[in-house]
Amino acid sequence: MEPADVLVVGDGVAGCAAAIALGRLGLSTIVLRSQGSQADSDLPETLAPGGSKLLDDLGLGCSLTAKNFPPITTKISRWGSGPVQVASMLPGASAPLLLGKARLKSILLEVALGSGAAVVNAAHIHKVERQSNIWRANVHDGAEEQVLFARFAVDASGRRAALAQRLGCRRRILDSLVSFWIVGPGEAWPSHAVATATVTDGWLFCAGSRSGNAAIGFFTAGSRCRAKPSADSILKRVESVPEMADLLRFAPDWKRSRVMARNAATTWLENGDSDWIACGDALQTIDPIASSGTYIALRQGIAAASVAEDILGGGLSALRTYQRASKAEFDNILAKRNLYYGLRPITLA
Repeated sequence: MEPADVLVVGDGVAGCAAAIALGRLGLSTIVLRSQGSQADSDLPETLAPGGSKLLDDLGLGCSLTAKNFPPITTKISRWGSGPVQVASMLPGASAPLLLGKARLKSILLEVALGSGAAVVNAAHIHKVERQSNIWRANVHDGAEEQVLFARFAVDASGRRAALAQRLGCRRRILDSLVSFWIVGPGEAWPSHAVATATVTDGWLFCAGSRSGNAAIGFFTAGSRCRAKPSADSILKRVESVPEMADLLRFAPDWKRSRVMARNAATTWLENGDSDWIACGDALQTIDPIASSGTYIALRQGIAAASVAEDILGGGLSALRTYQRASKAEFDNILAKRNLYYGLRPITLA
């Protein structure tokens, strides 16, 4: 079997962005789509203003982006005992977008397929090794094993970093942040508004959606959690935030919500190899307070394609630039987070 140019492990935001960019460079690509990952409920996320241009570069176009991901028109925040801050976005001004991440992944995957990527469903990677400059991956789709070959590999499998895990790479875990989400009626919440507010043991995030529902996320240190909080206990925290109080008009409906737990810890993957790279959450995960995760995943996925092209052509300069830029960006976000929370500096060698 003739090996593909690149094997992309993961069909999320970073993986699809990489596959689209690789196709435009004329490189044959296999995207490994995991069937065993946690089901992605379409919880709200934000995309920094610069992300609109990245989506346009990837072929979504302004009309498709506007149809699916509305601009955030109002941002409400309250930190500690300080005054509430309300930022209203002017019409036509560059504004962050409110994402349904599952919808974004679906659209990007369609574009990746249109760019020539082949998608292979796999429950997990059974074995991966590099022989004579060719990657060989044994994957299971739940029924039978397939063997895939590629000249270069990109780990874009999200926080679990499936390829890196198989290769024994070390992931630095810098905190224990977790989030717990509930979903309920959004009639009392503007669909294009988001709010963030601190509570005694963490912070809350609320956003509406075009589906008519709203979502509330409670973020806290996992080290403080003895058990998953109930929907009722999350709503009690909402009671302390006047700007979110209108949601309590539908408290009985909110209390029936399933509580969804998500790992939100800040992490960094250590990888000095030159025959594969990681991007997006597989490389680093950052505190959601930075609102940069999806933007970074898009940008790094696009950059990963240029790295692959350069390495397959015998170069290393694109890889070194990518490694330096990714590390510098992560260190900068980490420093700002530590300053914001009043934490001691953390230095990654």
